[in-house]
Amino acid sequence: RPDGADPPRSLAERLVIGLLWLLLPPMADNVRVVDYLHHEARANEHVEFCAPRPSDMRDGEACAFATHSTLQNGLFNAGTTTRANVGEFMADLVTEPATWRKWKNSFPHVLDALHSVTPNYGRISIGRRRG
Repeated sequence: RPDGADPPRSLAERLVIGLLWLLLPPMADNVRVVDYLHHEARANEHVEFCAPRPSDMRDGEACAFATHSTLQNGLFNAGTTTRANVGEFMADLVTEPATWRKWKNSFPHVLDALHSVTPNYGRISIGRRRG
C-alpha cells in the first residue's frame, strides 16, 4: 500500500519484490495501478474502487475467508486464498451495500480463514460459504 499502512517487509522480501518489479513487466504495471488508485482515484470524488489483494491464489471450493485492512502475512508465509473466495468477495462488493461502504477506496487482503493467523493488523470480516 502506498500509504505505508501494511506491516514492514523484511530485507529479503524487499529484495525479491524489487527483482520481480525489474524482471516482470506485469509486476511493475500492478505497482503503477495501485499507485494511481491511491493517489489519483482517491482524489476524484466521482471515482470509487476496491482492489482486493489475495494471498497465494489457488483453485478450490469456497470456504470461510477473512478480509483485512492490511496484509496479514509475509511474502514467504503468505497463506492461501481460493479463487472462489475472491469471486465471492467481489460479488459481495457489488450486491451488499454495507460491504461496499466498508471497503470502498481500499486494498483489502482476502485470506482463507484457515490461514488468517495474525488478525491484529486491522478490520476483519469473515465471509461465508454460499450453499
